[in-house]
Amino acid sequence: MEEKSKISKPVVVSDKKIKDEIKAIISDSYGVFGIEKQNNISDLTKIKKGNEDAIFVWRHTDGSYSLDIYLILSADVKITETLSEVQNLVDYKITKKLGIKIREINIYAESIVSL
Repeated sequence: MEEKSKISKPVVVSDKKIKDEIKAIISDSYGVFGIEKQNNISDLTKIKKGNEDAIFVWRHTDGSYSLDIYLILSADVKITETLSEVQNLVDYKITKKLGIKIREINIYAESIVSL
């Protein structure tokens, strides 16, 4: 009997779908005020929790993805714990829901705001 080798193709998901999922995950994260790049911060009242310009997605040749996410955090949280928790949540939920392989997730605290 010959066994057919099962070669799994990498799952390809659009950048928009990945960004939408990340926005949903982060919007529920404690201590995160918004998603924004530093050069876009001018009026904190206009910042939305889901700015796609602050989420970068790269697909590698092996089918894995790298993510860079820029956040604005609330001043009353432990920064390292919040960033680590967001990183773990994004990794777990994106991998589980979309079935893609994450190579790395870089989370940056662009700003700290006092509410």
